[in-house]
This record gives sequence, C-alpha cells and structure tokens, in this order.
Amino acid sequence: MAPFKTILAASDLSASADNAAHRAALLARRHGAELHVVHVVNPGGLGRVRDWLAQPIDVKARVDAARERLERLAIELSHRHGVKARAVVHVGDTIEQLHGLLATADLLVMGQRRRSTLSEWVLGRTAQRLIEKSRRPVLVVKRAADAGYRKVLVPVDLTPGSNSAAVAAAAFAPDAALQIFHAFGSSGEVSMPVANVREHVVREGLARAEAGVLARMRRGIARLGLDPRGMVFSIGRGSPIGATLDKAKALRADLIVASKQRRSRNATAILGSVNGLLARSRCDMLIVPGGLPDACHAGTVMPPPARTAADGGWQAAHRPARTGPSRPESWHAPSPGAASSAGRDAMRLAAR
Repeated sequence: MAPFKTILAASDLSASADNAAHRAALLARRHGAELHVVHVVNPGGLGRVRDWLAQPIDVKARVDAARERLERLAIELSHRHGVKARAVVHVGDTIEQLHGLLATADLLVMGQRRRSTLSEWVLGRTAQRLIEKSRRPVLVVKRAADAGYRKVLVPVDLTPGSNSAAVAAAAFAPDAALQIFHAFGSSGEVSMPVANVREHVVREGLARAEAGVLARMRRGIARLGLDPRGMVFSIGRGSPIGATLDKAKALRADLIVASKQRRSRNATAILGSVNGLLARSRCDMLIVPGGLPDACHAGTVMPPPARTAADGGWQAAHRPARTGPSRPESWHAPSPGAASSAGRDAMRLAAR
C-alpha cells in the first residue's frame, strides 16, 4: 500500500520551488497521495500581530497574489501529472506554519536555489531550520523533475541511527536501483602508518576488514526486513562527505537518502555531515529522521514498511522509539565494531 497520504510542497514562488512542486506531483502520482502546494506570507518587518493587522491591504494583496499564483500552478500540476493538487496560503511565521502543517502530512518537498552559473546551490536559513525541526522526511529538490528516481545512494554508518535511511529509501523509490554505501576509513585507519610491515600484509588485512563490513551491511539490511539481493553494497575510502559525493558522481545518482539523528527527546539537529552533503551534492537529497528501533539488537525482524489503518501511516512505522535521549551520531561516524577494526586487523596480521 502507498507509504504517503499527503505531500506538502513548500513554495516561495520561485522557479526552483515550481520545479520542486513538479517533483512532489510525480511522487504524489506514484504513491497515490494528495498534494498540497503551500506558501506562507510572513509579515516579517511589520512586527507584532497588532502592528501588521493595521495594514490589512498590504497583507491581503500579498495573500491574494500568492493564492492566484499557486492556484495556477496547482491546475498545471493536476493536468500534467494527473494528481489532486491543492493551493494553500497561510499568514504567519514560515517555520511555525509549515511545521504545524507537517503534523498531518507525510513528506515535505522544497526546492534549492541555484546562486550562479557555476551550479552553486543555496539553501536558505529558514529551510535549514525547518529541516532541523521536522520529524517528517524532507526532500530537497535540485534537478529537473522529469522522471521517477532511478539510482539512489544510501550512505550508512552501520549504527541503528542510519537504519531509517535504508528503510526509507526502499519505500520511497521502490523501483529504483539502491546502492548502500559506507565511507570506510573515516577514522584514518586506512592510511595509518604501520612500521616494518609488508605492504601486501596491510592490504590483506584491510581487504579482510572491508569484506567483513560488507557482510555486516547485508546482514543489517536483511534484519530490517528488506531484501539485500535487490541492492548493491559498496565501500568508499576517504572523508565521508568526499567519498559519498565521489560515489554519487560515479553512480550518476539522482537521489541521496541520509538520516539525521535525534539529539534528545525534544530536539533534533542536522549534523555537519548531512548539512555538508546537502550543500555540496548536485542531486536531490531526502533527509529522514533517524532512530529506528535496532532490529539487530532486539532480536526481531522488522517487516517492510506498509500503511495500515492501525499504524497511522508511513511516518508511524518510522517514528523513533521513545526510549529516552540517544547519543548524537552522524551517518558517517566510524562504527565501533567495524570501521575501527580495520586497523586492528592489519596490525594483528603484521604481528604474525
């Protein structure tokens, strides 16, 4: 059954926002969801509510213009993509209004503006704060929305926090080729100097460690209730952001799916790695809340994501377990049991 019921496309009335709305329409058609194209008129400089209410003509003019613009876009989306699109205009603080609307939606889609001809992409502070605050998946659209996603890259760190990215990618783009990727050597173990050890011995140890990481990745996917046979697993070397960007370029990925981690019960944050990817990647990026229950530790197999009347939808199946504050970890953080073991394996081989 479709994982989404309602998709919000946030619009600032720019060309990039229109492109994001077309991507949202493609997704709405694919998932059988209703599409709401939303614009928030923020009085901003008018100060307190009583101040800007004294100038109803200005605010009303902005609201009317935005509604007319969005209604034309909604009609275009409906005709072109065959979806039910609805124009929605709110007045107030942009983040508060969109965050409130997300409480009853499954996905937020927004565009990212291109600053120059050098493909420099800019995500405004408002959008960054909204992504940080949201407990729903957020899709940032950078490329032209002309077809469904075909190649999806999922960077993982082998910790429970990154489980949500793999599960979300499988539900979000079920027809795409998924590649699960780990940046191996993020703690420096690949390039560590080993005195008086033959080079082939070090290479042997690292190859063995990499094989172990790949096996662990496959087992982790299987324990999430996903079929690893339909996925590709790969490892890159170097800095996490750089290795992921290189892999995305080599793969010609049109989407990267990464998870953000809960800082505490009441707050979330985009860690530097995800923010860095968002700023530098040239393909679309889906950011999902982290913290799926760890099926490996629980000793159970998590079923594939599905919508039922009882679970409240896709987001309910992916909502973090309320087990108290979790340790903030980025998707690229070296796994204590896997990534950091490479250097130890090499040293053990060298000592033989």
